[in-house]
Amino acid sequence: MTPVDVDRYRAVIEGQQAGGVRVVTVLDQGYPVDLRHIFNRLPFLFVRGTVGERDARAIAVVSSRQASAPGLELARLISAWLTGDGITILSGLARGIDPAAHRPALATKGRTIAVMGAGIALGYPPGHGSLAQEILASGGALVSQFLPGSGPTHFSFPKRNAVMSGMAIGTVVVEASATSGARRQSRLALEHGKRLFLLRPLVRFPSRHSGGHLRVMKPRRGLDPAIGIG
Repeated sequence: MTPVDVDRYRAVIEGQQAGGVRVVTVLDQGYPVDLRHIFNRLPFLFVRGTVGERDARAIAVVSSRQASAPGLELARLISAWLTGDGITILSGLARGIDPAAHRPALATKGRTIAVMGAGIALGYPPGHGSLAQEILASGGALVSQFLPGSGPTHFSFPKRNAVMSGMAIGTVVVEASATSGARRQSRLALEHGKRLFLLRPLVRFPSRHSGGHLRVMKPRRGLDPAIGIG
């Protein structure tokens, strides 16, 4: 990295700090507690809002991008149930299941954090800006490992899954296709030594809820039993 690069990044960071975005390093008290303990933790994150000790009890709720109507309803029920027990909900602010995970936490006065696959300042995806503002207004946070103005790429979402898994004590997989981020995050959760929960419909009806690709999602030794609602 050249001195010119250093100056450029310093200008970016200082400009974002004026807009409420902080750079939190692994040495800072505000760095997510659970993320600090995984083998592939990041040296720093960009954060808008508040991440605190109470978020040490966080659960990630994930699914495939093309969520079904029953999957969306299950995500809403799970989110409301967990926040009622004081659990922070983590999801990705993306299309599909993520709003169904974030919004019940907001409605029940619980905590939710968006772990984003693009820069905080980008406003990605389009149409979710109001949800992001609601999360911030509730006392939650937006978290990203990418420079604030960075757009999404094919590689940014798998990287985001590692951060979300690391920040959580466990991951709930609602639905998962063969190539979905939910499937990747299930692997990461096990690699991180986290708990992994599969919903009963995903296990009982794999062709309906995972596109027939349940091989790596199948319960096995060391994996928590599937859970279900209803």
